Amino acid sequence: MKEQWVVYRSECCDREFAVKQPSGDELEEPGCPECGGTNCELIGEAEVKIKGIAPIRRDKR
Repeated sequence: MKEQWVVYRSECCDREFAVKQPSGDELEEPGCPECGGTNCELIGEAEVKIKGIAPIRRDKR
């Protein structure tokens, strides 16, 4: 399974943050989670490949 993430930088507080992009949809420019500003610059995109998740067994028998 692959997920598409988009990285932005807030021009108000200079904080960088990532937003998961829904497949096939154009992502509206998000607001900064730190300052709430909507003037954000697109820095780049990243594709993350997720492999299966298995439970971790911590007890030793």
